Amino acid sequence: MNNFNFQNELQKLVESKKLIAVRFRSVPEEFKVAYILNANSEFTTIAEITDTGGLDGVSIYPSDEISSLGFKTEYLDELETKVDPSTLNRALANTATVKDFSFKGFAAAFANTDTLVEVEYETDFRPFGKITGYDDEGLYLEECDDEFDTSLASFLIKFPAVQCMSLDIPYMREE
Repeated sequence: MNNFNFQNELQKLVESKKLIAVRFRSVPEEFKVAYILNANSEFTTIAEITDTGGLDGVSIYPSDEISSLGFKTEYLDELETKVDPSTLNRALANTATVKDFSFKGFAAAFANTDTLVEVEYETDFRPFGKITGYDDEGLYLEECDDEFDTSLASFLIKFPAVQCMSLDIPYMREE
């Protein structure tokens, strides 16, 4: 009898805090290196890592968008030596207020805060700004300019259209 359970194995990867190669159905020829921060049957939250070991953002995706998770590779082991331990801690701190790891849960955690969130929907449309409201159906996003001080546009975005939500992406940081 086969005792394999995908969700149990996935939780082991979450708990391991090891780098994972994440492949997506929409772009199967590419992968992102990441720590898995949270995973369930509906959503997977990852801390994306650059090829130099820096934090490239924290993102939540529908779990069915992820096609495979690679681990125990020479490339990942080598890259892990370049990642400062504070990188994972920063990513975990970014999601500390998230109670429900879903698009609605992310909207709830970051609504009416100073956190800038990128919301990807449709085909590569990725406005970023502040979430100023949400309900069961969707969210209200105030897109801002690159200086983070001027509202460019407002969007009502339905949750079923969202493909990914991200925060702490390098281009959105006020450093």
